[in-house]
Formats: sequence, C-alpha cells, structure tokens
Amino acid sequence: MALLDIDVVKRSLDEARQARQRAEELSRSELAISESTNQAVLSVAPDGKITMVNPATEKMFGYGRDEVLGQPLEMLLPESRREAHAGHLARYFAAPESRPMGANLNLNGRRKDGEEFPIEIALRPIETAEGTRAVALIADLTERKQAKQALQESRAQLSLASQVAGIGTWDWNIAANETVYSPEWGPLYGLPSGAALRPEEWRAAIHPDDRKRVQNELKLALDGGKPYITEFRVVWPDGTVHWLIGKGEILRDPAGRSVRMLGANMDITERRSREEELRASEAQLQALTASLFTAQEDERKRLARELHDDFNQRMAMLANDVVTLEKELPPDSARRLRAQLKSLRAKVDTLSDDLRGVAYRLQPPALEHFGLVAALETLCSEFSKNYRIKLKFLHRRIVPTLRGEVALSLYRVVQESLNNVAKHSAATEVIVSLERTKHRIRLSISDNGQGYESALQASGLGLVSIRERIRVVGGAVRIDPGLGSGTRVEVEVPLEEAAS
Repeated sequence: MALLDIDVVKRSLDEARQARQRAEELSRSELAISESTNQAVLSVAPDGKITMVNPATEKMFGYGRDEVLGQPLEMLLPESRREAHAGHLARYFAAPESRPMGANLNLNGRRKDGEEFPIEIALRPIETAEGTRAVALIADLTERKQAKQALQESRAQLSLASQVAGIGTWDWNIAANETVYSPEWGPLYGLPSGAALRPEEWRAAIHPDDRKRVQNELKLALDGGKPYITEFRVVWPDGTVHWLIGKGEILRDPAGRSVRMLGANMDITERRSREEELRASEAQLQALTASLFTAQEDERKRLARELHDDFNQRMAMLANDVVTLEKELPPDSARRLRAQLKSLRAKVDTLSDDLRGVAYRLQPPALEHFGLVAALETLCSEFSKNYRIKLKFLHRRIVPTLRGEVALSLYRVVQESLNNVAKHSAATEVIVSLERTKHRIRLSISDNGQGYESALQASGLGLVSIRERIRVVGGAVRIDPGLGSGTRVEVEVPLEEAAS
C-alpha cells in the first residue's frame, strides 16, 4: 500500500512537470508571437501587474520595457478609469475567457507624456508556469476615430450642401424594386421630408407630357444604351408644376444585368423660368431685328426705284439735252466748245451708269426675277471687273425655291463680305461657294489676302449685320479673320428654313 502511494506521487509529479513544460512552451510561443506582431500585446497577472510587453506596446505608450514590467496595468490608463478598471480585471480573472474588454465603454489609453487616445482591447487567458495570465491585444483607434469623424463631418457637409442646393438622392434596388430616399428628396415632389414613393408612384408624379420620354430614357440607361440624365416636369399634390433634373448611375452584376441605381434630383424650376424668359426676349429681339431688316430692305427698294425712275430718267433727259445742244451748234463753232460738250455728255453717261449700279446694289432685280444663283453670278462678275480681283463662283444642288428672306440674307452676306475683301484684305483671289447638303444650305466666302481682323473689330457693323441676318433665318455664322492667311466666312442655314 505504501509502494502504491509512492507510485501515485511519482506519477503526479511527472504530470505536473509535463504540464509545466507545456505551459512554458505555450508561454514562449505567445511571447514569440507578441514580439513579431505590429499590434500592441501585453500580459497581466491576476494581481494586475504587467508581466510582458512587446515592442509595439513600447511604441504605442512611449514607455520602455523596464519601465512597465512589474507595474500595475492601470498606469497605461487615464486616472479617471483606473479604479473601475481594477474591478473589471478582478472579475475577469474570476472567470477568464477570450472576449473583448470594455466594449462600448469608449476606453482610452494614456501615453507616457500624458496624452490620452482611444483604444480597443481583446483579452484571452493563457496558462503559464507562473499561473494564469491575461494577454491583452491593444489597438490604437486614433486614426479610425479621426476617419469616422471626418466621414461624419463630410456627410453633414454633404447633407447641408444638399439642403442648400435642393438636391435629393435615391438608391434603387432594382431586383427588390425598393428605393431609399434622402430626406431632401421628398420636398422636390411636394412631399414631406423623408417621404418615399414606389417606382410606379414616382412615374405617376411626372407630368403626363414628359412621362413617356423619361421612361424611354430610363429604359435606355438600364439597357446600357446611354447615361441617364434628363430634365422633366413633376406635378405636386397641390397641382403646381415644377422642373427637375435627374441623373443616375447604374451598377451591374458580372453578367451585366442592372441591379442597382444611384441617382440625384435637383429643382431647376427657377433656371427653366429664366430660360423661358430669355427665349421669349430673344424671340422678341429676333422679331424686332427681322422688322428692322425688312424696313431697311423696303427703304432700299424705295431708293432703288427713285434712282431708277426719277434720277436716272432725269440724267437721261440731261444727256439728251447735251446731244441736242451739240447738234444745234453752228458748224463754225469753236473746236474747244465742241470738245467740252462731248466731255460733258460722257460724264453724264458715266453718272447715269453709276446711278443704275447703285440702284442695282440697293435692290438687285435678278434676285427677285431669276433667283439667288443668277444674282450672285452678276454680283461676282461685277466685283471682279470693278476691283480686278480674280473671283470664282461655285454652286451645287441649290434649291430653286429658296425662301425670299433666306435668299436675300445670303446675297447680303456675300455682298458685305466682298466689300470687306475690297476694302481691307489686299486679296488677289476670292472663292464664293454655295451648295446644298442633305439638311443645310452652306455658303462660304474665302480669300487669299492678309486678313482683316483689326479692320473688322474697328468697324464691326458689317459683322453684326452678317450675324444678325443669318440668325433671323435660323442659321449660324463662323468667321475666321486670319492674319496673313486670308479670311473665311462660313454660313449654314437649315434646309427646312431655307425652303419653307
């Protein structure tokens, strides 16, 4: 019986020694891990004394290893937390287990220099040769908290900006057909802040005249045809109509199916109202400009008729009187007197031709009777003859029945451009081109001169006249007054405007 007791004791001692070796191996393993990790790791005995720290702990708290070993763990906590923490630690060792410590308690650590910083602690018990130890893994939450605070501030700023700008956002889960709206979205539809609508209710809120278009644009975006951005009207519950702009981004699964759509709406009622007012003002201005041009052309016609019917006839009568006087002179009249009468008759004929030219330029009869091409051919021919500048007139596929205002406007553009070439460009060659494309009438006047940018800036009435004339008939003008490389005037008028 005594021998049996000795064997039992020996076995017990062997088991204790093996357990101690396993504990020591585990302790060395834990220590090796703590030394190799970047996370702060320390161990604490049941009496609250620190038994191990790794380099990351020294770096985090600013203490050297020798300064903390054997010291109470509370030295690493703010003074306000030390007393309570000692109680927490005692309760932990009463029932040790792996768990976070101080969850939701907003724990802070305290560095050697007194700075406090947010931390998070995870605890796990280990058995060592010296008994149970609590290993603490400590995370510095400073950067995380700063990032969280920055995110919160950013969201607050975004929310404030959305309120100020009147922007409401939405997040549509397409598969579940559920939408989450920001608080600012509801008021855009005349609803309370935070209100929500099902997709079919949203479509019903759109103005009937815009509903089909918006639905088509949304479908195109969902199918991948084009980005979703649209302007549309909504009818508020009180019956008032408001303009919104909507823009969305679609998220797709790996198969390319639309699964989610993020978007925003903004009220543009005021902007659209200003645009409508501006368009109305522009329409009034355009009508006034057209009236002024009409009055100008009427005055040109009056002057042309007066020159042709009155002054030109009077000049013809004067020329006839000179011829009659020349015939009635006695045969023995002085040769010098006859020469003077002959010179006077030539001047009268020249003046009469000039008057006819002025009348033609004021109101070319060829434009009314034979069309734009014939009138431009005559204009270009006379320009080349008068200024001795080579001019090539090209035309192709011109509509025979150009609307009168369009034909007259194009004629005046060529006329004004040729005047500028003669006055300012020092060109030796000019090309006038008139053609019809599928949808437009195109006119261009280009020369090889020195350009007349400065002259045009100084006497810009010609340019204003060109631009306004073409704007009145729905066209556009581009003028390239190049320096040293010639000038090019390009005009385009929509074909439906030109032929209507």
